Parts: sequence; C-alpha cells; structure tokens
Amino acid sequence: MQEEQKGTGHATNCARELLKDFTGDVFVLGGDGPLIRSFILQQMLEQQRSAQAAATLATASIADPTGYGRIIRNHEGRFEAIIEHSNATPDQQLITEIYPSYACFDCSLLFEMLNKLQPNETSGEYYVTDVPAMLRAEGKIVELVQGVPEEDVLSINTPQQLAEVESILNSRSLEEV
Repeated sequence: MQEEQKGTGHATNCARELLKDFTGDVFVLGGDGPLIRSFILQQMLEQQRSAQAAATLATASIADPTGYGRIIRNHEGRFEAIIEHSNATPDQQLITEIYPSYACFDCSLLFEMLNKLQPNETSGEYYVTDVPAMLRAEGKIVELVQGVPEEDVLSINTPQQLAEVESILNSRSLEEV
C-alpha cells in the first residue's frame, strides 16, 4: 500500500517488505495499463535471463509520444536512460520510442538501487524510471525488448480512455472465441 503519493520509485519501494526474502526476477508494471500481453512479458523474462541482466525494459514506438518517457540509446544502440516527457529537451521530445512502464528487474538489485534513488529536482517524486540508468552506471546489464504494439500502450486516466480500452479488450475476447 502506497499511503503517500511520492512517485513510482516510492510505490515500488512499498513492496520491499513483501519481497524481502525473494530472490529472482520481478516485474514492475504500470497499474493503469491493462492491455499488456503475456507474450511481451515472456520475451522480457527470456531476455532478462539469457543476458543475465539487472533489468529488461519493453519499448514501443508510437506516433504521438506526448506524455511518455523516452528511451535514450547510446551510440551503440543500447539503453542509456529513460527521460520523462516533462524533463525532455525539444530534441528528446521528437523520439518516438517510449517506455510503456513494463520492466523486469533482478529483485535484490532493484531494491539496492531504490535505497540510492534521489527525488526528481522538478517534481520531488522518486521515479523508478531512474533505476535502469543507475544500474547501467554501475556497470550492470540493462536490456531492451522492442515491439510492444501501439494499442497496448494505452492507459486509463479518463472515461474516454476507459471506453477505448474496454472496446479493445472486448475485440480481443471475440477473437479468442
């Protein structure tokens, strides 16, 4: 339970006591995005384990990335950072590869980094999106899994978005019959 709203890093850290004896990989997923598909989670877990990564993030390329954290890659095309939309430079805001809030972490490394997490200078919130860059800065492996379908990125923040997500879920249910 997250009593105070201090950001996604704080929300994740609220699970520390529950997971204190757990070793292995753990998913950290946004609670407002119900369209994630199991095959993406499976790809992430397979990549996490095969690369012996500290973290594996899913990414999506979408036409309008407004409001989403951008994936920043280094000159080799590997993960460098996630930049929140509100903190992105004008050039970074042009990036269409986004982080849809699907991550797999080595549980012990996740909580180790959360101990070191600093609040964002602008919002004062703790962002779990800072953790992968922190891991990378410590020489840990951070992997990316591309290919989240654009419609899966939709989140629910308004009644209109709820109706859109319900429509997609209903269509998927009919396809499975």
